[in-house]
Amino acid sequence: MDTVVSYLKRALPTRIIRSKAAKSKKTRFALVGVVNTIVDFAVLNILRSVFGVSLLPANIVSTTAAMLTSFSLNKKAVFRGSDDGSHRQQFVQFIAVTLASIWFVQGGVIVLMHGLLSQVLPGDFNQVWIIDNVAKIIGIAAGFVWNYMWYSRVVFKKNGKAKDLWREAKAKARRVLKFLERHWYIYLTLAAAISFTLALVVSVGQSVWFDEGYSLMLIERPVSEIISLTSVDAHPPLYYLMLKLWVSLFGTNELMIRASSALCGAASIVVMALLLRDLFSKRIALIALPFITFAPFMLRYDYEIRMYALVMLIGVVSTWLLVKAWRTKQRLWWLLYGALVVAGMYTLYMSAVFWLAHLAWLLYMTHQLPSKHTVLKYIYQPYWIVYAVSMLLFLPWIPTVLTQLNDSALPPYMSSITMYELTNILGLLTAYSAGWQIGPWLTVLLVVFIGLFGYVYGQVWRRIGKTQKQGLVLLTLCFVVGIIFYTIISLPPNPPRFLERYVVHISVFWYALLGVVIALGWHVRLKLSALLFTVVSIVLLGYGSLTVAAVGNYNFQRLQDLQANTIRKELGCDNTTFVTSGPFGYIDMKYDLKGCDLKFYYPWPETFVGGFAPVNGSQDMILDSTSISTKRLVFVYYEDSTVFLTSDERFREVERRVFDKTFVIIYEQ
Repeated sequence: MDTVVSYLKRALPTRIIRSKAAKSKKTRFALVGVVNTIVDFAVLNILRSVFGVSLLPANIVSTTAAMLTSFSLNKKAVFRGSDDGSHRQQFVQFIAVTLASIWFVQGGVIVLMHGLLSQVLPGDFNQVWIIDNVAKIIGIAAGFVWNYMWYSRVVFKKNGKAKDLWREAKAKARRVLKFLERHWYIYLTLAAAISFTLALVVSVGQSVWFDEGYSLMLIERPVSEIISLTSVDAHPPLYYLMLKLWVSLFGTNELMIRASSALCGAASIVVMALLLRDLFSKRIALIALPFITFAPFMLRYDYEIRMYALVMLIGVVSTWLLVKAWRTKQRLWWLLYGALVVAGMYTLYMSAVFWLAHLAWLLYMTHQLPSKHTVLKYIYQPYWIVYAVSMLLFLPWIPTVLTQLNDSALPPYMSSITMYELTNILGLLTAYSAGWQIGPWLTVLLVVFIGLFGYVYGQVWRRIGKTQKQGLVLLTLCFVVGIIFYTIISLPPNPPRFLERYVVHISVFWYALLGVVIALGWHVRLKLSALLFTVVSIVLLGYGSLTVAAVGNYNFQRLQDLQANTIRKELGCDNTTFVTSGPFGYIDMKYDLKGCDLKFYYPWPETFVGGFAPVNGSQDMILDSTSISTKRLVFVYYEDSTVFLTSDERFREVERRVFDKTFVIIYEQ
């Protein structure tokens, strides 16, 4: 390494970069970038054209040469760090910063900008190659800023011996934390704003899928019909009533509708931070907050037009109220808590996992109370009254719940909690990758993550005090009880009753627990293990967030990328009737094909239940194609469709197209 540096120090590019024309450090840094690019392309083309090396090995050699050149020129010509014999350490830091720039900073910016540009660029400019290159340029600019900050302040910092840098970094971190503690609410507002904005940015261009389409169809009905239709579905009515109110205030623009869920997600982050502050400390909450803000599974469902973000908010607020009620013994907090228990049950039945977790924590806290009468201290507690009154208020809906369990059309994709499903949950929560998507490298990373989590959690538990243990138990229960509950209700002979989205509302406690364990790991001075756990967690969550931005609302049950927006964009609606195979496709595509002539084909008389109930009596149901008067007929079906339209003699088939797993047959008169 020293030989390479000495040679490049005397080389012509170094002299040019250090000349009077390049006095500015930023200018020199930009010139180094130009030289790196030239080296990269030159080596790549020489290896390919002269020596006939295949693309992948040639690219590895060329990027390695460019990276070595970049390190040497930045060290000697740009930042001019002192020769303190730390070349090896600086090189390792340089590689880490550069790879982070390439994989995460540039990659993240490119994915986000690609989605945004595809929506905002006008006609002729909205082409894939233009979007790709503009997004790439913006990503390179972001990487440029990232690299310059880290190279100048850490990697090539003068007199930067490892111990001094570590000591200075810790001092700076403490100063930053003190600053954030003084400006606590500004930090919370910023975190909420980031969460809200990310959710809406990622949602741009996503198709509205079946469950969301059902929500939007339902809120078009009067309140009485909403209640009657939900009584034959799988969920209670409160979310739909609140969504109807939201739409009446803010309109039916898709982004505004999605903003209702994004707002709940952002509010959940704020309240969770307040809960962590009360359970641990303001500093612990500050450190844990980024792990909740950039949580991939939450990000995915923070723009879903369903009840999951609302139930998550109810769960977090109720947990915060529970802690206040237990500590202060004031009736007001118990009253508010009880109201949220009722609201949660009328929003999503699976919110019951919160109340079970809360009850387990209350019994744990009661067990710690000093008393001569062991049994009596459990009996004379106000929470029994709260739960009893809450159950009485929910009692009128119990007959409907029993009917739904027996007669409603439950999704056919439900599963039991198995070892594979646990892997699936872990993969989605961390890297937003389903079990079948987890390859060898991601497997290694997840195994390391699990090992570090268990080790750090155990060490933290041994070293923290009683009050902090109480908080750790509460966070753990709010997540683990849910998994246990889903396992029990899906055990044979019961039918499977689990979907991965039933983890959404408890996932916020998983991310909070992760952040708190990391923060407490640093607090109890675990150092190396805490550092490794932090890095692995950031890598996984960063990868997961980028994956969410890339795949959007991909349907993991049907293994389907939603295509309604694409179909409309490519086929158009003029003088066209779209006909879907059965009511599923109709509800799935209804919002995105708004303004188009949309029908669904179903040749048998049937009273639909569950999610199909809103189409009973619909004028858009057809028995054949004779009623279609438009010039073009587009029949849309899926892999699992069971009914297929045969057109009458007026229409002839002109084309078949495939959009992922959505199939289209185009007929014309």
